[in-house]
Amino acid sequence: MSSNEFREQYLQLLVKDWTDEGFGARIDADAKGALAEVGIVIPDGVDVEVIRHGQGEVNPYEGKSNEAALDAQEAIFEAGLKSGKVQIHLPAAPSTEEGILSESDLSEVAAGEVPCCCCCC
Repeated sequence: MSSNEFREQYLQLLVKDWTDEGFGARIDADAKGALAEVGIVIPDGVDVEVIRHGQGEVNPYEGKSNEAALDAQEAIFEAGLKSGKVQIHLPAAPSTEEGILSESDLSEVAAGEVPCCCCCC
């Protein structure tokens, strides 16, 4: 799997986890099966550990780009394939002051598109 393929599939995983409670439950019950639904195939003999991050947790990527987070997850994934234990980190869904983001908003966030929120544009 290429780097771009992994990133696209991982972002699909995030959006699906954030928007589909049933899918989130499948990740917790059968991580390999849920990952395969978005195209991330884990080989036999490799275990999967799903690490969920909640709202309000310290963000190790604060002040860094979405690319830094994707780079880190991709490196963790590749190392896990070699070691036999893949870790998939699932951050909490982004929220807005008004409440929950729409699926369209989530897709933009997951794609790395950040809507303009300041006057410097």
